[in-house]
Formats: sequence, structure tokens, C-alpha cells
Amino acid sequence: MTGGERIPLIDSHTHCWTEQEVDVLTGVMDELKLKACMVCAICYGAGDRTISNPLALLLKLSRPGQIYASGGLFYKLPGQRKTNLDLPEQAAKLMSLGFDGIKMLQGKPTAYREIGIPMDDPIYDEYYAFLQAERIPVVFHVADPEEFWDRMKIPAHFLEMGWCYDDGTYPAKERLYGEIDDVLDRFPELRIVFAHFYFLSADMERASRFLDRRPTVSFDITPGMEMYGNFSARADQWSDFFTRYKDRLVFGTDNVCPVDEGSLAVAVEKIRYLRRFLATRDEFVFDGYKCRGLGLGADVLESIFHLNFERYFGARPRDVNVASALAYCKELAAIANRMDDGAKIASSLESIARKMSRLAG
Repeated sequence: MTGGERIPLIDSHTHCWTEQEVDVLTGVMDELKLKACMVCAICYGAGDRTISNPLALLLKLSRPGQIYASGGLFYKLPGQRKTNLDLPEQAAKLMSLGFDGIKMLQGKPTAYREIGIPMDDPIYDEYYAFLQAERIPVVFHVADPEEFWDRMKIPAHFLEMGWCYDDGTYPAKERLYGEIDDVLDRFPELRIVFAHFYFLSADMERASRFLDRRPTVSFDITPGMEMYGNFSARADQWSDFFTRYKDRLVFGTDNVCPVDEGSLAVAVEKIRYLRRFLATRDEFVFDGYKCRGLGLGADVLESIFHLNFERYFGARPRDVNVASALAYCKELAAIANRMDDGAKIASSLESIARKMSRLAG
């Protein structure tokens, strides 16, 4: 044992894109005896992502009491325009279906450019006001590693994925942070977990100032592994930081579980390495980065591994409203049938609905 295995662990940040991946994700939970996990739905662009919210509800039904879900907003369904996005209504519907919170990818530069709406645009005001009043937690992806704005520094893998932002068509990183500051100045009680440490792992001092200024927000420590390289470079100082802000950090992996040989082992290995990094002072190489563990105390690990997540999302996942979920699948299937090549999507939604019905008995 490397340390921390006896402390309950919730993976706050996973994804599932197809029906077939459900068994892989739950297999990871079984292999490591996780207390729970949260699947984050992403569906802003419609298309294949149209199934993302229903698939998350299916996951919740597959493991009652163990799987949380944060639902995504739509911007690109047939007939949607900037003037009729109905964002507060979308959020209210997600919560009525049984989601535990909202996932926003709107601050990732690729999504930001595709959606075409600044995060502090007035169109969001009623939506943010609703989230704040109802105390609905949000997992919010804002920015990306600073290397992604320089094609001479971005790792080749991410360049191939189209995540280089130096051609003048993407927002600057500081613009994204400025928009979030504007949002939080106007809605200071929003309960946000900023994904991937808010991409501040190379700037400890700024991360500290941000958390001190914004008492209702937290960071998840979901890799990109560049984050763990940055942590390792100042391991002793970051260990002190994690101890000081132990109530503001949330464990996550960004695990995606494709149905191919070895995917289960890869997902399991990531969790084992992250737990080792947090709980020991070991030095090791993971995903090409030299890592030096932080050796955090049991009380700090307890907070990061599950207590902080539960403070945002509850000690137990919310129940799915099965009747509403089935109606939602039917509604989305009808919309999919109006899309180009939408028959496959509609078929998937019908399959998800059948599985929901079986699980609900």
C-alpha cells in the first residue's frame, strides 16, 4: 500500500461518451472500491453529444447511491438561437431530472469559440442568479495550460487534437480569467469547482490570492499531467499549500473509459498514481512527468478525497426522476430526428431509455 488507501475516495471528474463505456467506468469503481464518482456531461454542440445528459442519468440508475452527475447545457440544437437558449430553464430541468450539479465547458477556448458567447455576457445573468439562489454547484472548465497558446511549447499530442490557440481566433487566457472575475464580482456566492486547478499550477501565489478572494469556490486537481509536473517542481511549498487550503481542493481524474483493451487498467493506474502523489513523498515518473509526492497528512487527504466534494454535491447522489428522464430521452430523440444524420443518435436515445426502464424495474 502506498498510503491513503483506507480513506474513502470519490472521483469527482469523469466522462462517459457511449453506452458501452458504462461497464468500464463502473469497473474502475469496483477495482479500487471507490466510494462514488461523478460523471460530467458535455453537450453544448449537440450532434453525438446529444446523448450525454441521458447517458449520465443511465449511469446514476446503474449504481444508485454511488454515481453523481453534472448535466450540460445545449446551445446548438435545431431551432436554438442566442435569443432563446432559456439557460435558467435548462438548469432547472436538469435538476428536476435528478442531476447533482451543472458542468460548464464554456471557458475552454475551443468551446468558447464555438459557442460564441462571453462567459460574462448579460445573457447569462438570470442563469447565474438562479444557480446562486438555488445553491447549485458547478464544475467549470476555464482556460487551458498556458503552453496551448504557443505552438512551439504545446505538446504534440494536444497540437494534433487542435488545442493550439495562437492563431488569433481564440480568446487570450487573461481574457477568460477577466470574464470569470466579472461574473464572481456580480454573483459572489456561486458555488463553483474550477476544473484542472483553474490552470494555475504554475503560479502558486496567484492561486492563493484567488482562493482567498473567492470563498465559495474550489479547485479540482484533475490532471493534465503538466499540473503534477508543476506541483513536483515545488513539492514542499505545494504540500504546505494543499495543507493550508485542504478545504478548497477536490480529487478528480478526467478518466474517460473507451471500450478497448487496456482502458480499464489505464484508468485504474491513473488513480493509483494520483493517490500515491498526494499521500507519499515518493519520486516516480508518470505519463512522462517526473513526480515528487506531497506526503499530505490523513486529515488533508480526507478533505480532498471526499469531504470537500460532499460539501458541494451532498453526502449521497440525488435520485433520478425516472418518468421525467424517459420523457427527456423521447424529447431529445424527436429533436435528433430533425438533425442531419440524426437517426443514429435517436436510436441511441431509445436504447438508453429502454435500459433506464429495465433498471428502474
